[in-house]
Amino acid sequence: HQQHQQHQHPQQYHHQHHHHHQQHHHQPHHQLRQPYPGDRRHQHSDAHHDRGRPHAYETTGHGESRSRGWRHRQQETKDRHPSSRPRPLKRAALIGDPAPPRPWVDVVASHEARTEQPQHTAAAIAAATANVDAAAASASACGDDAGKHVSMCTYNVLAHALMHQHSYLYNCSRHLFQWQERKRLLFTEILHYKTDIVCLQEVQANHYEEDYTKVLGDAGYDSVYKQRTGGKPDGLAMFYKRDKFRLEEYRPVDYFVPGCSVLNRDNVGQVVLLKPLCEQDDYPPIVVANTHLLYNPRRGDIKLIQAAMLMSQIRDVISAQKNGVSGLFIMGDFNSTPHSMMYQYLTRGQLNYEGADRATISGQHVKKKGPKRTVERQLLPRSVEPSVHALLKPTQRLMAGAGAVSAAAAACTGVTDQLRHGRPDTVQALTHPFALQSAYTHVMPRVGRADEPEITTLHSDFAGTVDYMFYSGGPVRQLSRLELVRRGILEHEGGLPSPTRGSDHLMLGAQFQLRPERNPDLDNI
Repeated sequence: HQQHQQHQHPQQYHHQHHHHHQQHHHQPHHQLRQPYPGDRRHQHSDAHHDRGRPHAYETTGHGESRSRGWRHRQQETKDRHPSSRPRPLKRAALIGDPAPPRPWVDVVASHEARTEQPQHTAAAIAAATANVDAAAASASACGDDAGKHVSMCTYNVLAHALMHQHSYLYNCSRHLFQWQERKRLLFTEILHYKTDIVCLQEVQANHYEEDYTKVLGDAGYDSVYKQRTGGKPDGLAMFYKRDKFRLEEYRPVDYFVPGCSVLNRDNVGQVVLLKPLCEQDDYPPIVVANTHLLYNPRRGDIKLIQAAMLMSQIRDVISAQKNGVSGLFIMGDFNSTPHSMMYQYLTRGQLNYEGADRATISGQHVKKKGPKRTVERQLLPRSVEPSVHALLKPTQRLMAGAGAVSAAAAACTGVTDQLRHGRPDTVQALTHPFALQSAYTHVMPRVGRADEPEITTLHSDFAGTVDYMFYSGGPVRQLSRLELVRRGILEHEGGLPSPTRGSDHLMLGAQFQLRPERNPDLDNI
């Protein structure tokens, strides 16, 4: 009967149906999924291509632009490495209870214990909860003969506006597109682990004021916030327990440089100096940095510059401390995969970038279409502060006659064949003075099978690791890490976000032991 009415009076049927729909649903399904004006179908520049999602048009840095429609994005997905190419996702169920707590895995026994994902049974949940509570109690101690325990986490919480803007990436129920539903999952997870320091990315500005500061403030946290430039709706938030730390210095970092066509992205960073509060008062402060780098997989050169700008600010904060610092911790969403050139710069402290293909620096794409664009010798714009330029150092060019140089070795240093057969002079290297190591190994062992790569994000366009926790060595000792979730389980849940997980990223966490002494690795930098 409705079909007959629709055929006879199509306009009237559409009006009645739409009016009936609005009467019963204040937020219809199609409105919940309605993209924001910055949707890929309306975006005409990649100048703000920095959330972590592809837009419709992408400039190459030389003024030209290319259409990036649906078919092009599908082909890009096919060109990715199989490990990062998403499998077909199961349709997600309605929203449910928060996911069972994940256990803290001892770093010494991480290759021996807990080689399989815990089962979601009542006994397993109780055991995991006891594990987490015991770890939190241990971390809350001010210190003992072994040192002070400090727990930290980093979490890209997926800004509400950006989730709607890029709704095509998510397979979740429409209920999760409502902030009231998703924030319940996020706050339940954050408050369950009760880490001493919480670094968050993609915190929407109005939600920071209305929700985060209230909920986490009532839980004993103080915080600092840095909104992205250019009027973007989200930013970075760092929370720390007010009874454990005192804020001594805060430096917000803008990666946007006015008048610079390369650094016209709106990504930001945070650097804080926190003084541990103990009765002895003999612990030097720690430095904690939080960041979210540019997404654009083809612009690894920009990510390198942004990372260098952050390193420069960290160095300035540390060098100003006459009594030194006890530890350095750098966390966030770096939009780079493990063992990429970007990752090697962070963990090795040096990258010979000259001549590197800028589309492969972050490791997000193995193949790419279009002409190859290499990084020139002049990586840093002149408008960048001199302290950042100080991180550039010449290094010996690899020569064909200086012994066999494998393709893998050339890729690790970012030197192409063209450079290796060039002049006998030097190339530029980007450096930083810190000896950093990752709190995660980026693999999950399996009994009787090959190790499985860790992943920190999974949606319909990408699966892999882009979130990290780096820390300095010396007297800082890592005690444990928060176990990640296996890819198969996330795919069974329909990807991220899921009915039990409130973001398209997983939370990373780690516990460290500090000593009441200055870190010699951070002296004379």
